[in-house]
Amino acid sequence: KVVGLQFYSGVVSMGEAVRLVREPNNPYDCWAISVLNMRRQKVGHIPREIAAALSPVMDREPSMRVEGQLVARRGARAPILLSVYSSSAAAGGVKR
Repeated sequence: KVVGLQFYSGVVSMGEAVRLVREPNNPYDCWAISVLNMRRQKVGHIPREIAAALSPVMDREPSMRVEGQLVARRGARAPILLSVYSSSAAAGGVKR
């Protein structure tokens, strides 16, 4: 899911594709992963516990691309369906 939607001016609609991008210099969470809409505007973040598991894998594999699709909107949170693309076996470290 995407959290913190209320803090950003980027807009995302149900069914819209999003991209997940590492944000290692985030002052609040070194494992932060931003969620960007198709205009590359930040719309929120992935929850900390998921980012803590996914970030090390994204850091190890620079070719990894993580995309998602917004499947609903519930106030300041929005569930997303994620897809992970990589040309390497490093993506095998991601667990559901």
